[in-house]
This record gives sequence, C-alpha cells and structure tokens, in this order.
Amino acid sequence: MDDELAAAIVPFAEALGADPSDVAWVPNVTFGLNLIARSLMGRLEPGDEVLVTDLEYGSQLMLWHWVCERSGAVLRLAPIAGTPPHEIADVIVGCTSPATRVALVSHVTSASAQRLPVEDVGRRLRERGVVVVVDGAHAPGQIDLDLPQLGAVQARLRLSRHRVDVVLRHDAKAQERVDAALPQLRRALQTSGLEVGVLQVDRSSEGNAA
Repeated sequence: MDDELAAAIVPFAEALGADPSDVAWVPNVTFGLNLIARSLMGRLEPGDEVLVTDLEYGSQLMLWHWVCERSGAVLRLAPIAGTPPHEIADVIVGCTSPATRVALVSHVTSASAQRLPVEDVGRRLRERGVVVVVDGAHAPGQIDLDLPQLGAVQARLRLSRHRVDVVLRHDAKAQERVDAALPQLRRALQTSGLEVGVLQVDRSSEGNAA
C-alpha cells in the first residue's frame, strides 16, 4: 500500500501543477492544516498577530484561536463577507500590520463556494514577510470545470480569479428550460461572489449571447 500511495503522488502532483517532492498524503485537510498550525505555533510570540477571514471554515477559526491562546498571539479577522470580488485582496492586505506573522485564506470557501484571490493575496503578504496558509480543500477539481452531458444540456465553465465564463449547449427540446434557468444561474453565480463574464447559450449550431 505504501508503494501504491507513493506512486499515486506523481499524477496527483501533475494535476495540481506541483512537484511530487512537495506533495504529501494526510488523512484529511483538517489534519494537514492542524499540522501546519502547530508547526507555526512555535514561531509566534506574545503580541504577534494571526490574520484570518470571516469566510473560513469553522474548525479552522477554532484551531487558530487555540493557537493564539497558547502562544500569546492575537487573532485578527478580515471582514470580507459581502465584499465585491475585486476589493477582497485589498481588504485582506489592509487588515495586516507590522505584527502580522501568519495569514489563513481559503482558496474556495466552504460555505459559499467563493473563490478568493489567493494568488494576489499570497504575493502581497509574502512581500511583507507574512507566512500564508491556504486552505485548499475545495479547490482541486473545481477551478476548471468541463461538465459531462447533463440530459439534453451540456455546460462548460471556466473560472479565472473571480470571473466565470459559462457556455451552455442544448437541443431544441431543452430551450424553454434553459431560458427559464438563466436568470437564476446568473444570480447564483453573483451571490457566490463571482463576476459573470460570458454567459452564452448555443442552440444547435448557432451561438447567442444571453
């Protein structure tokens, strides 16, 4: 089993765009993030700050509260719920201070499935000397979706940062159902914090913008 797990790391790392030597198996994401938090606890001193957002998974908020209690660090909250997607990175970075040592940011949030700009946030915080911990539990397999046949409808979604492009293809029998669902689809995507770029419907061989 150990050999099989070791061999499985290679294709998994390739799917993530990572080096296999940088990938390790853990029982689950919560376990892995606990390992990281406990390893960083020894670096924290009284008065240091740990920054988390208000969209983090509940167990992670409790974990970092526990870490701060035992290290004497201060837990700071970046209030990003309801923030326009293009302003989220600025809000998170703006909540740091010279005392910020660690920041926790989800790649895709658990409750709302909102993609956070971890690339931008990570780059800017690392420039400030902040260790950035990314909760990536919900990101693999969700950032670039190519959905299979859904009845009479096919869908293709592509996410880039906070923007989503959607192309739906269907036959004539499904036209009424698709047209009725478009406003609800747009609202659901926007409620999740995504900016809808292209929302296109292709009927037979013709493409019509919706």
